[in-house]
Amino acid sequence: MHPALRIDNFSVRFERGDSSTMAVREVSLQVEAGECVALVGESGSGKTQLFMAAFGLASSQARVEGSVRYFGEELLHAPQAVLNRVRGAGIAMVFQDPMNALTPHLSIGAQLIEVLAVHGGAPREAARSAALAMLERVGVDEPARRMRQYPHELSGGQRQRVLIAMGLLGAPKLLVADEPTTALDVHVQAQVLELLQRLRQETKLALIFISHDLAVVAGVADRIMVMYAGRIVESAASGALLRSPRHPYSAALIRCMPSMRSPVAARMATLPGYPPRAGDLIAGCAFAPRCPKAQARCVSERPPLIADARGSIACHFPEAP
Repeated sequence: MHPALRIDNFSVRFERGDSSTMAVREVSLQVEAGECVALVGESGSGKTQLFMAAFGLASSQARVEGSVRYFGEELLHAPQAVLNRVRGAGIAMVFQDPMNALTPHLSIGAQLIEVLAVHGGAPREAARSAALAMLERVGVDEPARRMRQYPHELSGGQRQRVLIAMGLLGAPKLLVADEPTTALDVHVQAQVLELLQRLRQETKLALIFISHDLAVVAGVADRIMVMYAGRIVESAASGALLRSPRHPYSAALIRCMPSMRSPVAARMATLPGYPPRAGDLIAGCAFAPRCPKAQARCVSERPPLIADARGSIACHFPEAP
């Protein structure tokens, strides 16, 4: 039985003239049917580019290497007809920017109905009914009126819910949700997360949840993969990683999570420094300039990603679990 998605040794490089920028470096991951894998890290770590390139949505300047298999079918460098068959039906993606992801001159209803017309061949009236029902499921108020409106007439949170509805309409087997709850209030966020959890149980939906919000990830993910400067630096079961992170970067992200137990006057924890730029040439560990445990070896020698019984870790001096 093939996993829903298997990515092996995947790299993404952008070429412009004589310059070359590595956005993703030798990433491997696997997601089973019904499983939720969260990919976390700061902005610019390569999370979005990884999946845009994997599904043939990166810019023409992107050069990709490796393997991307959807239920055993190779997608990397596959013909456009194969990608068009899989994307939107078998694989759906909820994009991070709801304003740019929706077509501004088409009504919400037209864009939702198009999903079912292209991938399901549903009659227009049946497609309209299904679209209305899905808008209601993701918490859109007055769905019939929203169907007649255009993207600019909706709030950011409403557009985000429309994108989630659009992703789910084709009944995908794999959903990549890129920051799907960022623009939502807490109540609607809980509704959407509950819907995704229910779909996982009922339809064996495989879910990849891209986020920087570890508090949200903690409630939905079976496994968490931490990404920094285009590489996976730690991977483990959700509870194990949140309780006892081994990579200093994972530990720093967890320390930055807000807590209701913190004193009111206490300053929120922050991670000093900045991630490296995508074009920087790094001989050793990319996190070394910001790492309190860094030693000379970290600056000169890149730590390999080593798998063990707990998951995988790329650090010369990891914390004991």
